[in-house]
Amino acid sequence: LTSSFLSFSLYTSIMSSSDQLSSSLSNLNKQEAVKTVTRKTCLSASASEVAREHSVSLGQVARILSSLESKKEQQKVPDGTANSSNKKNKHLFLHFDINETILVGDEAGGDTVADCLHKMLAKSALVQIPKEFQHNTNDKDPVYEDTLGIQPTHWWNGDPLSFADGVSCSSNSNSNSSENQVPPLFTGWKWPAHCDSFYRCQKKRGKDFCSTNNAGSIYQPTMKALQNALPDLPPPIKKNHKNDNDNATNDHGILAHLIPAFWETLIYLSKQREREQQQQQSPDKKCTIVFRTFGSDLPDVAHAVAQFAQGNHPLYPDFQDQQFELKEESQLFCGKWKETVGDEGSQPKFVYQLWNYNQEKLIASGDAAVLDVLHSQTICGIRDDYPFWKQQGKLPWAGKPIWKLPSHKDDGDKNRVDSDNDEYRCRHHHHHHVLFDDNIHNLQTYSIASVRAPKEESRSIAPKEESSSINQQQEHGELLFDFLTANQIRKQHGVHLIRVPTIEPILNKKWFIQQIQNLEEQELV
Repeated sequence: LTSSFLSFSLYTSIMSSSDQLSSSLSNLNKQEAVKTVTRKTCLSASASEVAREHSVSLGQVARILSSLESKKEQQKVPDGTANSSNKKNKHLFLHFDINETILVGDEAGGDTVADCLHKMLAKSALVQIPKEFQHNTNDKDPVYEDTLGIQPTHWWNGDPLSFADGVSCSSNSNSNSSENQVPPLFTGWKWPAHCDSFYRCQKKRGKDFCSTNNAGSIYQPTMKALQNALPDLPPPIKKNHKNDNDNATNDHGILAHLIPAFWETLIYLSKQREREQQQQQSPDKKCTIVFRTFGSDLPDVAHAVAQFAQGNHPLYPDFQDQQFELKEESQLFCGKWKETVGDEGSQPKFVYQLWNYNQEKLIASGDAAVLDVLHSQTICGIRDDYPFWKQQGKLPWAGKPIWKLPSHKDDGDKNRVDSDNDEYRCRHHHHHHVLFDDNIHNLQTYSIASVRAPKEESRSIAPKEESSSINQQQEHGELLFDFLTANQIRKQHGVHLIRVPTIEPILNKKWFIQQIQNLEEQELV
């Protein structure tokens, strides 16, 4: 009896120590959440096996998988890109979407910071598509078309979803799943087979994804990590100067909602420009920042960036760069699509135009004129045409336009000007445009980004049967611009389009810089 009692006491002591150790590790994990988030790139394997392999215990920050493909496959440049000799020292145009790409929390639009973080996690949390929806045809992606609004039953690692509010999910847990684990988040471009994001399936639950009454409650430690990574600005400073005509307080406003990764990118670009000027290297290599938004937040963002450029950001008081100061009257535009009248029975054609922000004055009409305006700017912003995108069913071709421009075939003859067409090429063949946006999708029928290219260029990068059925072109001299097809647009990811899984740049301040460096490594810029 005494022996049994001692054995039981020893067992109790060991278990108590184990619980204390687990508690300590859990607390340490939460305190160091931002530092301990693990990102891994996995080789091709069964999606559920990979997900199970990288699941973590409850109470821990979820791992992030950026791809299921090898590094070699990720860095593969799509067909149609020019040879490396023409890709150096280009004028780089970095187009940044605003809301939920670099801005977290849209108070005017009704989304708090917490709302946005819930949605970001829901977009990267994958679920298995029920078997009845796992079908496909050659003309579209019905798997993803039909998953909107479905009730998922399992995470992509095979663990069952559980809701605390009475919504029933399958009680038949996958025999290979591990109980009490958090599936990894997935931020890659190509979704694993038979998987979709929780957000697409259950959008109505997106804004409270990690709440106690939702299946995403297992990601609460990751939610905390995101919150800890956002800027914690000091309280507003009261102004006591009698002659100060400004507001009574120095409210940081939108500065607190723009993620540090964006500010770090501006600092990086400023230092890069300064270094190249000092070393007198790459005189033709320039960079233009273009903000792109469907919302009304452009003036507020312009003001915040101007404050940052003047050294008024509390976390970056030593940074100043006049070239990043935005002026609404001359650097903010409104982008509009104008339908032109063609021959009777012909398909409609659309011209992209830039107006001043209040839409009182036409600034540029047509691709070449718009590109000339962008070429003249160091930083500017465009409020794009949301009504047009919505009217066209939110199809990719009708989204925010980005330009894929031809590279000059003969650098030694790049100064030759024989016609309007040649003059256009001389001005713009060393341009490279890239759009960062959280709403770019690898889908046929829904994406926010459009890519336009000269007619001959768009035909050269896709099979003839994929030539644009829309046939909407813009003429400038002898140069015609086409909208690329949905398949062509999807192939531009990593070259002219970069989807932003916003949890990545929130947790990694160098994320945007790394994407720019990746373009340089591929000799695209």
